[in-house]
Amino acid sequence: MEKTNNIFSIFLSSDGQSIPFGTNWIHKIEDGLNNAKVMFVFVTSHSVQSSWIYFEAGYAYSKGIKVIPIGIGIDINKMRPPLNLLQGFNINSFESMNNCIKIINDEFDTTFKEDMVAKDYNRFIALMDDNKIINEVSNIVDHIETTISSYIKGNNEQKIEINADNALDKCKEIIEKNGYVYNCTKNSLLTTGVKIDKTNEDKIEILINIDEFVNIFGTIKEMIKENYQDKETHYINIILNSKFDFIVDEIKVSSIIKKSKDIKFFDGSTTRYKYKDVDFILTLVMTNYPRSLEKHKRFAMIFSQKTQVSTIIELIKLLKEIGIIYLKSENE
Repeated sequence: MEKTNNIFSIFLSSDGQSIPFGTNWIHKIEDGLNNAKVMFVFVTSHSVQSSWIYFEAGYAYSKGIKVIPIGIGIDINKMRPPLNLLQGFNINSFESMNNCIKIINDEFDTTFKEDMVAKDYNRFIALMDDNKIINEVSNIVDHIETTISSYIKGNNEQKIEINADNALDKCKEIIEKNGYVYNCTKNSLLTTGVKIDKTNEDKIEILINIDEFVNIFGTIKEMIKENYQDKETHYINIILNSKFDFIVDEIKVSSIIKKSKDIKFFDGSTTRYKYKDVDFILTLVMTNYPRSLEKHKRFAMIFSQKTQVSTIIELIKLLKEIGIIYLKSENE
């Protein structure tokens, strides 16, 4: 509504306005479908189980309405017919959200700007079930860390240089562009739930509060993309609450992961595993969280620009459910 200056009438059955109290909701939905020119079908891992979205989408398609399936935390190619037969897209970044504006412009011959930014994506994600899921892992994870630094590329051992001052400036520009309030010094930047520190001449460290991770992950990916132009994947360290630990014994882990059909072995490694489009590495590393005297365990996840924050949260939750992450006893 904001991006199109409120000129369109948008029917959304769950908004409390499209179907007023006391009205026949079946008739209201039918009227909404009859009057629609374009239908966006937002599909999550929960709603994909609902027969209603297939019924309503099929009804709209039979009326000649343009039906666009949109995946949120789920790949539209994995949906069942008829939705997977229609051209759609997944929302996994602010760039992908611009597809909605493009479709509206094409269908109604309008010229609205395709100017979504990471802040728009963060606002959108904040409305999703991910924020409910984060509550289930916030007691397990203390915080999340990553770095932007020089690294060795490929087998030819080519060193890719990163200048920490430039990297910090780029992160600051992205924070400003996305409208975050922040404070900064020459070597540090602090915004809501995130601290970025220059630790040496070719490295900056990013610390993320777990409660803010869902909202900020898109911005973090933007920072990584801006600083690494040709790097396809990056890592985050998951720092567990000091009350939790995880199993690293390869034999035990290999036996436990059979409880989940979604976790696979990674070729060429006995400590690295795959979950959807995320790899995770179970090696024992201790860390001290700033301002804390407690020791915390951490493990690494490797993700790409296409990875959705819900996948990372799902994986943490799954590792706890199957027992790889576990609550330590009082004697430990």
